[in-house]
Amino acid sequence: MERNWMGEEMSLLLLIKSNDDLFGEMSDRQAEDTV
Repeated sequence: MERNWMGEEMSLLLLIKSNDDLFGEMSDRQAEDTV
């Protein structure tokens, strides 16, 4: 049970990190377009 929870926690963190990277790229492009 604990091991499973740790696995879910890690995949959640990875999911959030990849989403942050995606949004970071998008906002970077938007900033370039507006400048």
